[in-house]
Amino acid sequence: MDRESVAYLLEHPERFHGLPKRSEFEREICLWVLPSFEPHSSWSIFRDRKTKEYFVRRLEHDPKRGLPSNMDIYGADAPISENLATEVLVTFEEIQAPMFRRLSRIGLDGTSYGVHMGNYWQNTTVRWWSSFSPEWSSLHELFLATSQRLDGLLPTSTLRHHEPA
Repeated sequence: MDRESVAYLLEHPERFHGLPKRSEFEREICLWVLPSFEPHSSWSIFRDRKTKEYFVRRLEHDPKRGLPSNMDIYGADAPISENLATEVLVTFEEIQAPMFRRLSRIGLDGTSYGVHMGNYWQNTTVRWWSSFSPEWSSLHELFLATSQRLDGLLPTSTLRHHEPA
């Protein structure tokens, strides 16, 4: 699996085979962050078609571990309340930001962010870099708050949280 395949899997967590099978049509939202020098992560909310229960899924990958061939991805699932899931979805649905931005500058190092709602038939995907337009600050702040909140529902990440020696 190459680096592009890892990023694709983080953005399409239903394709991760290490956790219970989920469908693209059960995925309500996916948030991902791809920093240049830190582990990559994604958080998704799924709603089970049969039980109508909500689940949060986190996938992580550290591109620095075992270079050049490490493509290990770590995953965790946890239940999430319907109220919290609905709150997250509605908050993202209601956010307002200019959607079409001209490229203001480019760079090599930094962090890429993304949010995806919907499925193959109807969806919205937004991507931005760490040097984002000021009009996107509310989206960026919502992303950070939501990813932190969802992360709190899952087991502690061994890639991003290290015990002092």
